[in-house]
Amino acid sequence: MTREEILQIAKAYYTDKLHVEDIDKLLLEYCTEMKKPINDSMVFVQLCKRTPFFNVIVSTALEYYQKKFTLSLLLTNYKEGFKPTVLLIY
Repeated sequence: MTREEILQIAKAYYTDKLHVEDIDKLLLEYCTEMKKPINDSMVFVQLCKRTPFFNVIVSTALEYYQKKFTLSLLLTNYKEGFKPTVLLIY
């Protein structure tokens, strides 16, 4: 994946507008980068969609790519009970 693709996926993720196709691509790329067989990775992605840990898996893959491409996030102040809003991703 390129840095631009990760930027688009991160923006969509933090604004709750992430599409299923983007999630599939992110997880498949993450699995292949971790040297997992493609057939097993495809099954894994399908099974992930049915688990209660789906958000954790997606955020782990996204966090990996954010570190790999050194993406920075500018967030609003954290308030208890509220999710911080992303102001800028670069």
